[in-house]
Amino acid sequence: MYILTGANLGEAKDYPDMNPNLAMFTQVFVNSIGEISMPDYTRWCQDKVNKKKCNPVFVGTIWGVFMFHNILVVIILLNFLISIIGQSYEKVWTYKEIYIFRNKMELNCEYYSFMNFWG
Repeated sequence: MYILTGANLGEAKDYPDMNPNLAMFTQVFVNSIGEISMPDYTRWCQDKVNKKKCNPVFVGTIWGVFMFHNILVVIILLNFLISIIGQSYEKVWTYKEIYIFRNKMELNCEYYSFMNFWG
């Protein structure tokens, strides 16, 4: 979508020898894992230095896609985190009695060893 709107994700120019589509994909991935760079929309501005007199439709579309992408990534990652925590909680709850008896057994073994040593 960024390529269709003519946007450049800030640091995509860090990959000068890479195919532009692959560079954009790489930069979107880097944004997804937390190193966020703002979109560059100077292509749609008449004053490219100060970013003035920009086409509001394209700039709004670029920022809309950027915000939608970031919100979607946060929702997906939070759902992933919730599922991992839920599975861990379910595992502990399922084996709760086993863990209780295992801890009691270890405590009894320590007590027995202590009593045999001291008397």
